[in-house]
Amino acid sequence: MANQSLNGKAFEFACLSALIKFIEQPIIIDKTAPAYITVEKDFNSLSSDDQKTMITAAKKGIQQVIDYEPNLSIETTPLHLYIQTDSKGKTGDVRDIVCIKPEENWQIGISCKNNHHAVKHSRLSPKIDFGKSWMNVKNTDQYRTDTLPVWNFLKNTIEENPDTKWSDLKEYKETLVYAPLLEAFSNELRILCKDTQNIKNLFYYLLGSYDFYKVIANKTNKNTEVMIFNLYGTLNKSVNGIKPKRKVHKTLLPSRLYSIEPAQDKKGVSPTTIKAVFDDWSLSFRIHNARTLVENSLKFDINLKSVPTDLQNIISPWE
Repeated sequence: MANQSLNGKAFEFACLSALIKFIEQPIIIDKTAPAYITVEKDFNSLSSDDQKTMITAAKKGIQQVIDYEPNLSIETTPLHLYIQTDSKGKTGDVRDIVCIKPEENWQIGISCKNNHHAVKHSRLSPKIDFGKSWMNVKNTDQYRTDTLPVWNFLKNTIEENPDTKWSDLKEYKETLVYAPLLEAFSNELRILCKDTQNIKNLFYYLLGSYDFYKVIANKTNKNTEVMIFNLYGTLNKSVNGIKPKRKVHKTLLPSRLYSIEPAQDKKGVSPTTIKAVFDDWSLSFRIHNARTLVENSLKFDINLKSVPTDLQNIISPWE
């Protein structure tokens, strides 16, 4: 397992441990579930210092979440906590931890991120219709025409030598793969995002099918960030007449795409990243190869670069 993935799973366990520590009511957890065993194993594989850092980061974030959710503090019906399987993310559920009271039809979720803000890692390939997958609208014929030379180049490269590495392509990786793909993708996104519903569907795809609290451990800055995504209005509910200590606003999605341009990095214009600016939101799409050997597929790291001012974003220093 890649180190980033391992640390991500370990942070899920740290957040679950923080919930168990702070919740003052009976909790039901299936510690024999494969997902639980995985995160516990990854946490235990860390050094003692790394474990302490993760627990500190998790506590700071979970304390914030509890202030917004009185049902975590008030004993009513049995409270179940569980770790989600990775397969849930593929079906639109980005939550890593789910807190649920089945008898009350109540639940909240937490997305746990260790040192990164990515919202999605999506693939492009000749077989993937990203418009259909992301926005429920098919890609145009023009997009397929514009990307065909890229896929043919990669296909031919693999057929000539299956052991070809991406690094072997040298400058051709950017000129014959990255640049034309980013241009075709940008043009297609401009076309599809002329429809407001497609924009909303794009953000539903990126942010998931459920509301959630995103807890992000920032080791460099030594703080924990909590972002609250209340797209469907299910968070922050009162219980037995007791209101939350803090109020959450409903998250408003964008309705207009203003621009898509190459992003700027320290060296100037980035050859691998584009930035899409919407009303009150912006996204970055960084294209990259996911493996050492050339394959007929690439990945996007999709990040939120800016969010509406009324989207709650709480930062808690560790010290």
